[in-house]
Amino acid sequence: MAEKDLKRERTENYFKEAAKKIITEKGYHEISARNIAKEAGYSYATIYNYFRDIEELIFICIEDFFSELYDFIKEKSSGTEGKEELYAFIYGYLEFFIKNPEKFKTIFMYNFEKLPLTFSGENYVPQAIIYLTEKTELYLENNGISKEEAYMRISILSNVLNSELMFYIGKRSSVSEKEFFSAIKKQIEYILKK
Repeated sequence: MAEKDLKRERTENYFKEAAKKIITEKGYHEISARNIAKEAGYSYATIYNYFRDIEELIFICIEDFFSELYDFIKEKSSGTEGKEELYAFIYGYLEFFIKNPEKFKTIFMYNFEKLPLTFSGENYVPQAIIYLTEKTELYLENNGISKEEAYMRISILSNVLNSELMFYIGKRSSVSEKEFFSAIKKQIEYILKK
């Protein structure tokens, strides 16, 4: 790689890491060219030499957050199989976002004015979601659930997990973390039963 390309990649990474830090510590509502540049140690106008707009940078952060999620849940489910693996994966998903509420809010609640070029026209599905879907589908089919019904249950499971997280993270519920996991366990068991 040429020195110029290395410098470009390094500078892009400074901006990306600065944006991720701001999102993680303060929330996406604190993202601005000035705040990112200040955190990265550059002039705010410099960002536009590397990214079309701030939304493109936010989307790149979201891709990184999904990669972090995937690594986290793979580690949580490592060494398990079948139902135990699926539950470890699901609970890892929930745990990741409870530990990283601002990442959840950015991924699921940030309102893009327009989709970034890297996203427009593509059917972007993060590896973590593909993995969860495949593991759930395999578990259900191995337990005699048809492919069509498995698809519906996966959709319901996804909606339950994300809506429960939204209420918990958004402090719309006064339950403790232990109560949260207890309640969601019952819902998961209901969705996955034969």
